[in-house]
Amino acid sequence: MGLLEKIDGYIESNDDDSELTMNMLMDAGNSVAKHFTEEDADPEQLEMGIKVEMEHTSNKDISKKIALDHLAEIPDYYTRLRKMEEDAGVNVDEKIERYSQS
Repeated sequence: MGLLEKIDGYIESNDDDSELTMNMLMDAGNSVAKHFTEEDADPEQLEMGIKVEMEHTSNKDISKKIALDHLAEIPDYYTRLRKMEEDAGVNVDEKIERYSQS
């Protein structure tokens, strides 16, 4: 099971029986393995990433964690994602707005 699936499981259950506690979540993933922190991320990419990843959670810390994991792999991940989605006809700004209101 990948980290996103574990995050989704944590979010859905959000109880003591959860497979993944918040501490475990924050101590896992690409950003931790690569020692990649908020200071290492491009601030614009991180800001975009936090907004985009709100589609998975309403918790900003979890959203930031997901974004950092992506940025640890591909420094311009969210610019590439935006272009890909726009090329596919997705209104990215509308999508971000919808998830940020949840």
